[in-house]
Amino acid sequence: MTNAAPDGHSDEDAPKGAGAEDGQSAGAGEEAGDRGHGEVVYSRLAIVRSCVMAVVAGVVVVVQTGINSTLSDTFFEGGVEGLHSTFTNFLVGFTGITILAIAHRPRFDDWSLSKAPWYSFLGGPCGVVYIASSILLGKKLGATLYFVLLVTGTLITSTVFDATGFLGLKKQGINQQKIVGVVLLFAGLLLLQDYDSVSNNDLEGWERGVYAVLVLLTGFFLPMQTLLNKTMAATAGTPYRAAVISFGTGLSTAFVVCVVANLAYERTSIGHSTDWWAFTGGLLGMYFVTAATMSVPVIGAMWYFCLQVSSQMTTAFFFDTFAWLSFKETSVTAMRVCGVVVAVLAVLVYSTHSLNLCRKCATGSTVNAPDNDDEQSKQPDVEVSVVDADTVRTE
Repeated sequence: MTNAAPDGHSDEDAPKGAGAEDGQSAGAGEEAGDRGHGEVVYSRLAIVRSCVMAVVAGVVVVVQTGINSTLSDTFFEGGVEGLHSTFTNFLVGFTGITILAIAHRPRFDDWSLSKAPWYSFLGGPCGVVYIASSILLGKKLGATLYFVLLVTGTLITSTVFDATGFLGLKKQGINQQKIVGVVLLFAGLLLLQDYDSVSNNDLEGWERGVYAVLVLLTGFFLPMQTLLNKTMAATAGTPYRAAVISFGTGLSTAFVVCVVANLAYERTSIGHSTDWWAFTGGLLGMYFVTAATMSVPVIGAMWYFCLQVSSQMTTAFFFDTFAWLSFKETSVTAMRVCGVVVAVLAVLVYSTHSLNLCRKCATGSTVNAPDNDDEQSKQPDVEVSVVDADTVRTE
């Protein structure tokens, strides 16, 4: 993975935060701001890196979808379509992220899972719910309606999480620029879609409504999985270890689902041989899970998923146009091109306000500083320490 970093970062790449009340310097990442008088301010490089990781994650989602579909279509036969390729995806990802986590920090003396809250182990099952939904509900509603509803649920959930500071996430307000950016993102999404998948759908009205509500609820699980993995990282010590737990619990859940599906439905068997790269979807999942765990605490859930969705839409446009992997070829139209342009514009509009944080970081100022000089004079002097932005220090 390209985002793995050594234990020693430069000052530019680390978060800066106010010291704790006991005089100690701020901890790493997202937990430091809660213990001090100020709020954690990340460096410009950390913010830019998180944005780049979100954009790459959007590309990864599209490529992983094509790879998993290829595996499902060519390697497995019978059973509930896609479930066994989902299990294979988690198995490969769990193996890869375990090797990476051990290589990143071989010692385990700072890893105490007994202190982790019970809900932090649910990140993996959240991922299984999302993948199962894309397999089972995507074909019921069609790709267009499914993706619109999924993005709606994801962005609404991300907005609520940012506004409330859910599970220790840094609170971020909502302004006109962000609202305009989200509206433009939806406009680009609607322009990009192939509406034949909706017109050919023969569901009854009440069935469509039930499935639509289920997909909206599925959008809740993507940001939730990220915050649960972030919570686990605070105990596990690194985001890579948190990803190991996420993939491990997800693998166990997928295994149980596959066993139940084999008992209830037609038994799945190994079909034709396939190319080696069809088994690499889990490796891409490693990046997706780890990138979100590392980036959302820095730039917020809403900004992260806006960048990811915009990148995903743009990447899907090219994959559809050239029929790469298992994607169906879709002709280039003026409306689809406008959709890509509008999606990119949406991210630029949304990011305008958020990028002000970079300028504050460059000057070394903190957010939410007191406006009154008298109040500011009462604030004690604090020291700013440089820590590894990729490692969450445990107490």
